[in-house]
Amino acid sequence: MGINLNMGFTQILKYAGRGGEFKQKNILMLGKQDVNFRCGKLKEVLSRRGFQYRKNIVDIDDIDNSNKKIDSYDLFKILGFEEVHALDISEYEGADIIMDLAIESIEDKYRNRFDFIYDGGVLEHIFNAPQAIINISQMLKIGGRVIHDIPVAGWVDHGFYSFSPTFLIDYYTNNGFFINDIYMVGYDYKNLKVINVVSPDVRYNDADEWVRTYAEGMNVLLICDATKVANVEKYDNRFTQYSYKCLFESIPRNYERYSYQYRINRVKEICAGKSNDKIAIYGSGKTVSKMLHDLSGYEKNIVGIYDRNIQSGSFVQFDMISMQVLDIKKVHDDGVKYIVCGSEKQDVIDIIRERIAYLKAEGVKII
Repeated sequence: MGINLNMGFTQILKYAGRGGEFKQKNILMLGKQDVNFRCGKLKEVLSRRGFQYRKNIVDIDDIDNSNKKIDSYDLFKILGFEEVHALDISEYEGADIIMDLAIESIEDKYRNRFDFIYDGGVLEHIFNAPQAIINISQMLKIGGRVIHDIPVAGWVDHGFYSFSPTFLIDYYTNNGFFINDIYMVGYDYKNLKVINVVSPDVRYNDADEWVRTYAEGMNVLLICDATKVANVEKYDNRFTQYSYKCLFESIPRNYERYSYQYRINRVKEICAGKSNDKIAIYGSGKTVSKMLHDLSGYEKNIVGIYDRNIQSGSFVQFDMISMQVLDIKKVHDDGVKYIVCGSEKQDVIDIIRERIAYLKAEGVKII
């Protein structure tokens, strides 16, 4: 855990000096953070922003002259925060709020309590990260901001996890937050003189490609700055990853193959649009009997069934009609254009499709 000038802490400095941005506000550090820079550098950065810090809290010059680092409590106080707190599972590093961030229900006194929460590399050390991020959300006020500075790549065994950007993007966009900034920083951990590389906003770029192109072999951190814009009745951590959700929505047929009603509707569409197209059903069980019942009136297009366990040429009696068993080797001789999977079980549908996949290359469509 630590605060670096070139990492997530810069998100807070962006707002420093803007006419009392932090006046009457509080901040919660997740873990008592170490400050990983000298006061001379801090003075330089604050001076560039025209920020007048409060010397009655602590005098940076005194600390700088003694070549010491500033304490993180004091660091946030000189920026203008009225209250500075640190939360940890134990008090050994000096936290003033002792709590397990992965607890299932936080105390009411911590709900909607904080204006800022700063995660300088804590989330990766909590095994139940989904519960921890829910608790972070609950502790923020409406309009409050959370800033994460967590690992993406190059941190083997640093904690339990290295996070993909989609972890934070998907969670916050599903749970009443607006993401102000989210980007990655790559740097050479062994040679800090190497210039850092900073990614564009990872919501609009290929994060993996950027790492491989610009940060290969580097330690990479993910910086996320998000504002809580609404309370939600129940925080959701059981959503589908956004990129896959979009894929499902843009290519819905991926899952319609398992939908019984989709297949019934599709057969009706085919019969209505191309009345002479021949259709066969693969299977001979209860689902096929149900299909034939639901397709009553379309029997003229359904020329038979396939079942490799029944002699071709014989007939199978269903509830409403008998159907001939066709020889799938003669699918073209029979003029069959469509084969419908006659099952409602996903694993059986997959087996059928795999078994007759070669027919797709021959122009037979599998429904």
